[in-house]
Amino acid sequence: MRQLRGLRVQGVSTKSRLLVTASAPRPPEARHVDVLGAGFAGVAVTYFLLSQAATRGTALSVRLLDAKGIGGGASGVAAGLLNPFSARGDVPLWRGVEGCAATERLLEVAEKALGSPVSCTAGSLHPHKKKHAAAPSSSAAAGSSCEKLSAQEAAKHLPGLLLPLTTPGVDFYARGRVVNAQAYLDGLWAACQDVERDAQGRVSVELVQHRVSSLQQLADGGAEDVVVCAGAAATLLPELAHLPLTTSGGHIVVLAPQSPDAQHLASHAPALMLPSSGYVAPTGDGTIVIGATKVYGVHPNDSFGAGTVPLSDAGAAAAADALLPPARTCLPPLADYTVRAIKWGVRALPPRTQLGALPLVGQVTESERAARTWVFAGLGARGLVYHALLAEELAHAVLTRDAVGLPQECSPGKPG
Repeated sequence: MRQLRGLRVQGVSTKSRLLVTASAPRPPEARHVDVLGAGFAGVAVTYFLLSQAATRGTALSVRLLDAKGIGGGASGVAAGLLNPFSARGDVPLWRGVEGCAATERLLEVAEKALGSPVSCTAGSLHPHKKKHAAAPSSSAAAGSSCEKLSAQEAAKHLPGLLLPLTTPGVDFYARGRVVNAQAYLDGLWAACQDVERDAQGRVSVELVQHRVSSLQQLADGGAEDVVVCAGAAATLLPELAHLPLTTSGGHIVVLAPQSPDAQHLASHAPALMLPSSGYVAPTGDGTIVIGATKVYGVHPNDSFGAGTVPLSDAGAAAAADALLPPARTCLPPLADYTVRAIKWGVRALPPRTQLGALPLVGQVTESERAARTWVFAGLGARGLVYHALLAEELAHAVLTRDAVGLPQECSPGKPG
């Protein structure tokens, strides 16, 4: 596995999961783009800006800014489920299959840069919650990778599975993955550095661990374009207070096997969407993630507290009490697992539309600003599905300064 060293950037010691290295000198006459937020959206946008600029021969300098470093927010504590279905399991997401395919390509990029796997590919099980709930379009959207099973057949994929007798069927999505979110982000950041190296001075990238309080600061610092991928913290910026985002906090519980006999479930089992709500996500590294609680109306400032919380914390204990019983009811072998950690994060939720909850992606125009401001926010629970697909499209729009190709369904609107 690749080992990289830490760096002191702009007076701030940044040890972002060991993956911060010195940037190359800024290319002469390079266009300067600041990307705010180092989660799924921000790191993916950074990668595509660099790779597209290198391909086009465009001199580009990208600065990635985040208060906590790579994966320091909700993305870094995400359970990592990747499949093209809604939480109900019976409705295909808008551009879901296309988004998953884009993410799979970016996972390969991260694995190549890191030199080790960043995901577990064992499929995912989606129990139907009512008779005929799985619409034909669901399977059609997922292609031949989606197989309809009975509850008994599903148990062959996940030994020990006990679904309610009323379960009318289960969809098995063979291409479903559980992504190690932090390893993936580290690998993708390493890939950004590889692009910089291979571009031989045409592009440069640096990571700055710093909390930005105003976009005007970035414009004053020379940024020609600012791409805001700050998740729940985006509306803390005065220039973006108008964005129609709400927040949702949540805990996930990480389990570890008490005995070697339980390792098979942790390492080789598919993910399971629970019939009630929530999920069981074997990570492939010997642990299982159970999630997630939902706490609506938390303050965006709470997003800076993302990460592992003490097991003695009252909120953490309540989360374990809420999440573990239904998971163990459907999957009794989980009784052989013990709680290793409980993590907390805050998501930014977009408005619901007729197409579902779609991220906000587009240009925000402010006549008094010299720098163009672009927004990629509100990924909610679908960050892994949409971040790669929309980041690639957004990077192209930024480099060409043409937002026409961005999906109108995801328009962030204009300041009031």
